[in-house]
Amino acid sequence: MNKLPPLTPFLVSTFFVLVNHRELQPFVKWEELLGVWTLALAITYAGFRLVCCFVKDIRKAGLLTVLLVLFFCFYGDFDHSLKRLVNGCGWPALAHAHFLAPVLLTLFGVAAAAVLRTRWPLLRLKAVLRVFLAGMILATVLLLHLFPTQFVSRRDRPREVDEHGPFTQINQRPDIYYIVLDCYTSTENLKKFWGYDNSSFTAFLESNGFFVVPDAQANYDMTPRCMASALNMAHIQRPAEGLSEWGRVNRMCEIIDLASAPQKLRENGYEIVNLSLFDVAGQPQFYNNAPIDYLSLLDLMRLKSLFGYAESWWKRQHMADLHLKIFQRLAEAAAVPHPARPRFIYAHILAPHYPYVFHAGGKRSGLVSNTGTPQEYLEQLKYVNHLTTNAIATIRARSKSPPIIVLQGDHGFRALPAPNQHESARKILNAYHLPGGSRDWVYGGITPVNTFRVIFNRYFGAHYPLVPDEFHHRNDTLPLSP
Repeated sequence: MNKLPPLTPFLVSTFFVLVNHRELQPFVKWEELLGVWTLALAITYAGFRLVCCFVKDIRKAGLLTVLLVLFFCFYGDFDHSLKRLVNGCGWPALAHAHFLAPVLLTLFGVAAAAVLRTRWPLLRLKAVLRVFLAGMILATVLLLHLFPTQFVSRRDRPREVDEHGPFTQINQRPDIYYIVLDCYTSTENLKKFWGYDNSSFTAFLESNGFFVVPDAQANYDMTPRCMASALNMAHIQRPAEGLSEWGRVNRMCEIIDLASAPQKLRENGYEIVNLSLFDVAGQPQFYNNAPIDYLSLLDLMRLKSLFGYAESWWKRQHMADLHLKIFQRLAEAAAVPHPARPRFIYAHILAPHYPYVFHAGGKRSGLVSNTGTPQEYLEQLKYVNHLTTNAIATIRARSKSPPIIVLQGDHGFRALPAPNQHESARKILNAYHLPGGSRDWVYGGITPVNTFRVIFNRYFGAHYPLVPDEFHHRNDTLPLSP
């Protein structure tokens, strides 16, 4: 009997590598592609040898390895397709249920049992599979070369020159806390769509010297674009033609890492304390959240695989601890008695955004998923209010001199049904603690794109002109062009 492994499983893993490479084409170097492909082939070979320990028929072992590679590598695609099918049948609640993983496992188990029990000759089936997979691989390679993305990653290149020149007034350099509460919608929207009066929270902020912007709005409705715009003090232009959604996220993460505001502060002696999910000014992220994280080719393949789904589930179960840890780090930063340098502290808390891990009183949720109801969102928002008020009180009490504190939602709540979805996603919390400032510094309608323009002009003698306070839906504009 021929002991050489069959070609078909390796074609499947090769196709998986190429499909994901196409998603991130401008961000993947050839040596990285070759290394990942070699790793994928080695894992496939190990899987084949493992199957051979239990199945002596090499043809059946080859087909079982194909099923194993399909299930493990393409689990995310199968899961997504099954959820779309269930939604399309008018059962959205079922699409959020936890039964989908067992369904997929059952389907692949049935297929594996059929391969083991069949008495049909398998040569013809294997030949058809080889031809089909070879055709898919060839088509993917042709698409990569005939329709390349007209964009080159600039992560290793110097950032753009700041055309506004140096700060002219750097005698007073207060600590700057930039606290982003992800998906925090406006007080007006909470009253309108939830019937919830959030005035006790805004009253606390105002009693602690904050200027709370009434009926404030975001600039974008997706986190990477919101933060790229806010930290670069600029609106976001259209992307390169053909850049995939994963590529757009990577581009946003590059722009955030090289963003003008943190870089400007670092150049003027500030220490960057990064408690966010993005790399910022050369400081590594405090935590990661893969759908909006910078992904390498291997990262994307892991994310889409069964391993990635398991990892994502595990992280959701521990998200409450992460939130508490960030708030604790904020308190610790304020308690530093005599920091050597002024600090820019960027904390990005992925709440009240899902996963919904807290009830209003702080009780932990049970089995946590990436879905939920508007009521669960409101419950988590109430506890986030409690954590935030504690953090603000601690920062103000422990700071040796009054700090600048910006408290913002990046975007609002996006899961209300139409026609309210757009308005809920657009409106945010936006509040400023500006020592020595006056309310007219924070004019009505100011959006995050102008946050650091105002701060730099008022405290550091800069002369940044304000830009239009516009909101753009995700389909309007995307990554910054060079």
